Amino acid sequence: MNPIQLKEIKKCKNDFIYFSEKYLKIINKQNKVVPLKLNQAQKSIYESTKHNRYIKILKARQLGSSTFIASFFF
Repeated sequence: MNPIQLKEIKKCKNDFIYFSEKYLKIINKQNKVVPLKLNQAQKSIYESTKHNRYIKILKARQLGSSTFIASFFF
């Protein structure tokens, strides 16, 4: 593994938003594979997990929380 690859791995390890938006893909409503771009609700959930590992999500439908959680566990 070269130093550039190692640096990229460390950046991904320390910055989940960077990792998810650069490397994760989803299938959108038009059935196209697109990069995962976290919306505000997903970023809010991520920020909550930094302060408390155990959270409950009371939410409306279609906010993307299931997509976020799947990407976070990945």
